[in-house]
Amino acid sequence: LTLTLTLTLTLTLVPTLAAEQEPLPEGLPHKYQQYCDTTPEERDVVWAAAMASLKAAGLNRGRQGTYATWRGHFPGANPQTNYGIGWMSGPSPRGYQAWLAKNTKEGIPLDKTWGVAPTDKVSFFLSRQDAYVALGCTPPELGYFHMKIGTGVRRYPLHMPSVLLGDTVNNANVNTTMGSHGSAPYNATYLYIGTADDETYSRIVAAFAAAGLPAQAANRDVIPAGQWVRFLRDGAGSEATWNEDEADSLTILGRYSGFADKRQYEWLSTGCRAGLVHATADYAAQVEPRTTTASPHAIARPKGNPATSELPLHGKLTELRAKLVSAMRAEGYEEVASVPMSRDDRDDLRCLVDTGYNVFWGDTGGIGGGFCDNQAWDGLYMDTFAMPLYNPFDVGHYKFNPKVDRTFAIVGVNHAAVKNVGYNSIMLTGVSRKFETPQGSKSWDGAKLFGTADAFGGDPRLFAVGAANSCPKGWTGCEPATLKTFTLNSTMFSVDRFYLERDTATGPRADELLMSEFIVFERGQAQAQA
Repeated sequence: LTLTLTLTLTLTLVPTLAAEQEPLPEGLPHKYQQYCDTTPEERDVVWAAAMASLKAAGLNRGRQGTYATWRGHFPGANPQTNYGIGWMSGPSPRGYQAWLAKNTKEGIPLDKTWGVAPTDKVSFFLSRQDAYVALGCTPPELGYFHMKIGTGVRRYPLHMPSVLLGDTVNNANVNTTMGSHGSAPYNATYLYIGTADDETYSRIVAAFAAAGLPAQAANRDVIPAGQWVRFLRDGAGSEATWNEDEADSLTILGRYSGFADKRQYEWLSTGCRAGLVHATADYAAQVEPRTTTASPHAIARPKGNPATSELPLHGKLTELRAKLVSAMRAEGYEEVASVPMSRDDRDDLRCLVDTGYNVFWGDTGGIGGGFCDNQAWDGLYMDTFAMPLYNPFDVGHYKFNPKVDRTFAIVGVNHAAVKNVGYNSIMLTGVSRKFETPQGSKSWDGAKLFGTADAFGGDPRLFAVGAANSCPKGWTGCEPATLKTFTLNSTMFSVDRFYLERDTATGPRADELLMSEFIVFERGQAQAQA
């Protein structure tokens, strides 16, 4: 998810479509909710009974809302991924919206999350013993999905770091009514509980089980304590003391990539019931908090599978690159620029505490504002953000101009051919208003990457893709570069995405992957920069 700070589009997750039918107090009417082995009506009964039981135990309902997905493209984000987000239907905590507006006017962009969504509607506050709860359906079969709570607005220092707080619930580990630990991840009912407290989690699971939902469907999203989150006071009972407690707000984000059947995209633009549970002062006085961890690293799933390391392919990749250069030279092209696609091996905690740090550029000297792009712990990204630093004299060669005979090529390892991948893709886009939009990008997922290196005699586990004014004959991985897709003089940019190594239920180890490479070729009059 790569977002710009200048977007002005408006996101509506609880759509005006709801006006066609009497909406639930919590948000979406049943016709726009999810259906699987349970119906919205059946889940309403379970929800009401569980919430009544929790209230009797001193865990009260807070703001209610919807965890919703949407079908359209999220501005400035990966064109091959759809997203989900939590939307709170009730009034935001008193003074929160005005406080966000005030600080935004002072030059800190806080009132819009990811540049588009009203922060007071998509963020919330919790104490250590509180929880965010969602009850819905997992998607139809697809390569990858996840749900995860992250930081909204960080109070000290004041900024919006976009940090996901540890391991995700994803299709390799999700618990549903149909099976546990990722054994039946699709079209089934799940219960999602985000909390820092072990006892709160156990009591919520028990309440929903007593209401008729199998306990095996419960999923724990551990919210870390310590330096990672500043919570409401214990026993706050609501979000009312958010400002007095100087609490950090939280959000929930989901990603959905690679539906097995394109018709299954119809599942998007649906939602499910979600809401907050708050521990009362009496509850907090009687029940000692049992926070799981002060750091998500302490409980993170181990990464890595040496048996599927890409490193043995280094020699093959070197050969493919040489063959590509030779083939392009035979067509009259010369290599004029190249950059390895660097891994975004970020420090999430530093994004929270250091407003000069940025996942893409490292220490920015205060520009970029402590930003980690909501990158998931079960994903890994390689990109060309470092291109201006790698060789600043080559920058002009990366610009798109149809009058210049220029070919933009990417070579690397197709992760899907080597590892048990949830979803992977290569994207080529221009840095412009169409950045990372479906209309302004060329994309190849793992399936489309197979065979693209054949034109150069490359190993079948490798790929060679690109875009050009005139694609060399026989190169199936090359697509036309035109003004219909890329903006004139926009700088071309590429991302290699790897979502979920199924064998470990988390992301890959960076040192088991070979870096992809972005190469620019020019022919004829293009030897001079455009």
